[in-house]
Amino acid sequence: MRDALVAVMEYFRLGALARRERTALAVFSAQFKSVPELHNRYHEQVVAPRRARLRALLALGVDRGEIRGDVDLDLLGDILVGPMLTRTMLHPNAALDDAEVSAIIVDTLLQGIAPVASGT
Repeated sequence: MRDALVAVMEYFRLGALARRERTALAVFSAQFKSVPELHNRYHEQVVAPRRARLRALLALGVDRGEIRGDVDLDLLGDILVGPMLTRTMLHPNAALDDAEVSAIIVDTLLQGIAPVASGT
């Protein structure tokens, strides 16, 4: 599951780098605001199928016992992809050229953010 999720994040990371270089993301975002039909079409044809594939991957992780069964998979997908989108859209100078960022995001999510309990 970890390797599959890292691969998904690498896909998003590479796409984010490409969008940054073309500055298309800013133009695209502006168009979404002025043309709701464009946003709806993009969501139906691009976003929704990607979310469905990610949800299916996460469900497989639940089936295999690698992800807790009580987790909202749609929310988990958002938590997974959110950091990459944030770095792309809100922090344009944040490093995306390091391939390790995908693994760091996945590992942090899978391991949690709580400190490791000491044996005391």
